[in-house]
Amino acid sequence: MSELLFEIMCEQMPSEFRKTNLHKWNSCIQETLNKYHIKDANIISYITNNRVIASIQNLPISLPETAKEVKGPKIEAEKIILEKFLNKYGKSESDLFTKEGHYFFIQKTPSAKIVDIIPTLCSDFIKSMQWNKVMFWGQKLGWLRPISRITSIFNNSPVLWYMEEIDLHSSSSFIFDLIKKEEFTAGCLKDYLHILESKNIFLENKNEKIINQIQNVQNSIVIDQNDILSINDKIEACNIYIAEYEDNINIPKEIKVNILNGQQHLAIFNGNDIKKLIIISEYKMDDNGKELILNTIKTLNSRLYDGLFLYTRDMSHNLDYYIHKLKDTNFYPNLGTLYDKTDRVTACVKEFLPNNKDIIDASQLLQTDLCMQVVDEMPELQCLMSYFYAKKLNSSSSTSQILLEQYTGVFSSFESYFLNIITQLDSIIGFWGAGNRPTGSSDPLAIRRKCLKIIDNLYQARALFTYENIHVYIEKLLTLFDQQQIKLDMSGFLEYFQKRLNYYLNEKYGMIALLMSNDLDLQLSFKKLDEIAKFDKAKLEKIANVYKRLLGFNLVKQNLIADTNKYTKLISLLNVESSLDNFYELSNEVESLIMTNFVDQDVHLQDLLFQIKNKFSTYAQWDKYEISNN
Repeated sequence: MSELLFEIMCEQMPSEFRKTNLHKWNSCIQETLNKYHIKDANIISYITNNRVIASIQNLPISLPETAKEVKGPKIEAEKIILEKFLNKYGKSESDLFTKEGHYFFIQKTPSAKIVDIIPTLCSDFIKSMQWNKVMFWGQKLGWLRPISRITSIFNNSPVLWYMEEIDLHSSSSFIFDLIKKEEFTAGCLKDYLHILESKNIFLENKNEKIINQIQNVQNSIVIDQNDILSINDKIEACNIYIAEYEDNINIPKEIKVNILNGQQHLAIFNGNDIKKLIIISEYKMDDNGKELILNTIKTLNSRLYDGLFLYTRDMSHNLDYYIHKLKDTNFYPNLGTLYDKTDRVTACVKEFLPNNKDIIDASQLLQTDLCMQVVDEMPELQCLMSYFYAKKLNSSSSTSQILLEQYTGVFSSFESYFLNIITQLDSIIGFWGAGNRPTGSSDPLAIRRKCLKIIDNLYQARALFTYENIHVYIEKLLTLFDQQQIKLDMSGFLEYFQKRLNYYLNEKYGMIALLMSNDLDLQLSFKKLDEIAKFDKAKLEKIANVYKRLLGFNLVKQNLIADTNKYTKLISLLNVESSLDNFYELSNEVESLIMTNFVDQDVHLQDLLFQIKNKFSTYAQWDKYEISNN
């Protein structure tokens, strides 16, 4: 058995395409092998920054002759259709036979040595690979990035061929990179991987091997694999250089981390200070990286001092300066300024938490960092800079913590949840009312995601505090928009929000969420669904069945004085506070009464059943339980 090693070198491919298309590349190879009746081959494939690779092992030395029936047009088809069929396959009428009302012919594939069809196989691999996006550079065949080199090695020997669609001849050797183009030869995948690794180009377990390299240089360093991922997605080879760093720049660690993001080096921190730099280079340096280290430190110093300048200036301004800036900065077209948004959020906070100074102060400071230069340069630090500014103003620790949690998204108090909910809800209402409705294919302002985030926050916060029906918050914010003379068209918003809620509840609770599919009282919905999820299913089925039986009666309110002697137990249960246990007991009593009484002839019973039906329907949509329980 034999091995084919096939490599395509191209310009750098985006990491998201590499990750999502490896399975597709593997499938293209398998489908092509199937086309040529090659069975039991073992496929190993890789996609890196610049390489698309396939090793096909266990190939046969030769392919046997094959024959298959090719189905043609119906016997009664027009002559011109038959002629087109014959011309397509280069056949004559004498080659045809009939079966089951159609013309057929036998298509034979002669036996062949596998080495003779390697060019055809490799060409078909390339042509059958359908990327999500392709580019054309004067070529007849599109590809994710321009192809620079193709190499086919079969059983330790290069196979030379030409592919017209990309106007490229195959090479007899491989190269390490597309810049220096240093060549090497390899006869099989094992040798190929070994030679690449000698140049620190890793196709397998890349993260682990880079971390091992770092620890071989200095074993006390602990590295997060996610940090390595952010770098190795950008480069093919990984050469490690570690340098001491003297950090004299007093700015928050988060700013330093943000400055380092996107660079080909990592920092090892001791508290707020950078102590070491780990520099990962595409190339191995002759001077052991000394010049690279000096240049990296020089560049990093410059960027950190820029950050220090911006941070110091942002922190030097008083609050009146930022209030003025907020008044001069638009929040969104036709939705007022950032000051207007701050005013709405603060007014809403004061309405529902009037005596909570910490959250009121936080709401007034939350938007200030949108007028800061640090956030202008580093948008990822939004909310964090408001936290640092609150500390600079000597705000309470609770106010600072509320602002910090708006940045981290991890909330420990109901104040943090509440401020995030109102701030997001204000944005959603404004965006929707200004005409920015999400569609099935477009949601540029992330209204869908923001709705789900609000619902999730309310779900997570349900044990921390009691909050109002979401309608109350929406109505308050709409009143505040109106007071600012900002006109909104909110048609369809509540229905849209309800759909997002139904989706969320279905994800959390499964199909029983249908029981609450028309209720925007989120805290009550969560409470009821928690109870339903834990309640005995047989009892739930009894409640639902009795409710559906009540729907079958023509029940109307009679306003009668109930017959307390005859329906003592039913009246007693009807006056008990609503709960699932109460509903179950009512269901048993109603079922018993329906079986022993003529409901149509007893107006007193009809009146009681009408009240029971309303009591059930106020709690949940029980008529949907059977559907939800399937």
